[in-house]
Amino acid sequence: MADLLTGRALRREGWDAGVDWEPVDLGPREEVPELPDEVREKVEERVRLSPRCGYDSREVPATSASRQEASEQ
Repeated sequence: MADLLTGRALRREGWDAGVDWEPVDLGPREEVPELPDEVREKVEERVRLSPRCGYDSREVPATSASRQEASEQ
């Protein structure tokens, strides 16, 4: 598997030769209820905040989110 993924990542010609891809049956989709507007708005704000903080670690976005929460209180 590692060779397969490495070949794909490096775009080696024929990386998928001989691989037999089969779909996985995940069953029916589970319905997800809509979020209340207040919750949805907070989630959307955090999603917008994440790219500004970067993804090097969980610490920076978590700290930013905590600061935002504190400022809202």
